[in-house]
Amino acid sequence: MPRTPIASLTPTAAALLHVAAYLAPAPLPVSPFQAREDLVRRCRSLVPNKRQKDRSIESALIELENGSWIAREGETFTLLPKAREAVQAQIPPDRRRDWISAAASLVSSALPFDADDADTWPVWSVLLPHAERICELAEESGAASLSTLTAQMLGQSALYLMSRGDFVRAEPPLRRSLALVESLFGPEHAEVAIRLNNLALLLKATDRLADAEPLMRRALALDEATFGADHPNVATGLANLGQLLHAQDRPGEAEPLMRKALALDEAALGADHPAVGRDLNNLAQLLRATGRLAEAEPLMRRSLALHEAAFGADHPHTARDLGNLASLLMDTGRSGAAEPLVRRALEISETTLGPDHPNVAWHLNNLASLLRGTGRTAEAAPLLRRALEICEGRFGAEHPTTRMVRESLAEVVATP
Repeated sequence: MPRTPIASLTPTAAALLHVAAYLAPAPLPVSPFQAREDLVRRCRSLVPNKRQKDRSIESALIELENGSWIAREGETFTLLPKAREAVQAQIPPDRRRDWISAAASLVSSALPFDADDADTWPVWSVLLPHAERICELAEESGAASLSTLTAQMLGQSALYLMSRGDFVRAEPPLRRSLALVESLFGPEHAEVAIRLNNLALLLKATDRLADAEPLMRRALALDEATFGADHPNVATGLANLGQLLHAQDRPGEAEPLMRKALALDEAALGADHPAVGRDLNNLAQLLRATGRLAEAEPLMRRSLALHEAAFGADHPHTARDLGNLASLLMDTGRSGAAEPLVRRALEISETTLGPDHPNVAWHLNNLASLLRGTGRTAEAAPLLRRALEICEGRFGAEHPTTRMVRESLAEVVATP
């Protein structure tokens, strides 16, 4: 039990304690509280005891640790279970929403905006349970003033989980975010288009292509109406729809959309923009799939050069382009040139995305295919086993990618 009564805590310590009580029972980074010291100080008006002299965040944390309210480890702290119960029990019901609002503002301001950027994932991994908890409490409270903030955090959390390949966990918050923005802004708002597009991408990744298409088309129509037909947001929608149609084996419909997206981005953003690299990669994949390998290769190489210049040599986008180029080189009988590329792509993806990311499974499968094609079947089997484990965990046993890897492994195992 805490040794120091709440009433005797300094205002900053009490405010910090009350905010933390509405976050998840998981380690909390100190940095958001330091960055939003203004918010913690404003919360002093909610604390009954205002007589004592105010303190800094660091001094307040020391005070709470000495009073057995929190445990500290490095740059994080954890509210002790008995402390959480004690704080929540003494908060008046009419003040509960105020503390939930303060906690939501703190977490929201600390969440990195680019949730799909692997460089932000260390911060996201720590803050995600707190974002999930405060969104749950905000929705339960029914506070209309928190709806916009909640929709934003739910959408960002879903995008982070999608980027990590955790599609099962990503879908519920994404759907909740979509429902919130539709109720807040109406069905034709640009924020609705963002959620529709992200949900469509999730459905595509989980092999629900028919369900994804109407959402993607609706998002594209909203963007065209909001921004105009030549806007980069429209180019992104065209690129996504083109990829979806390609995945549905409709290359004749996909290709003009991909070419239009490329033309729009080059005109609006310039020939060296990363979005142009994305468009080049998409078109190159379609050209490769339809047997136009000589046309595809220069596009792949240009996409790789653009992404290396924009993101660096060790970025996941660079790894994806390396893997695609390696596959084309294998198709054209240049396995010797392909092998160092696919090995580098695998290494980058493992380092930046983690060892169980779907992209890692894709590179493992590519490397296994190369090894099989060059007579090294025994080396391919462990790679395929690992790829299969990742795919089953991320996509499920019946996903087309999972089945493809399983079939490849069965062929390898059956090879004398």
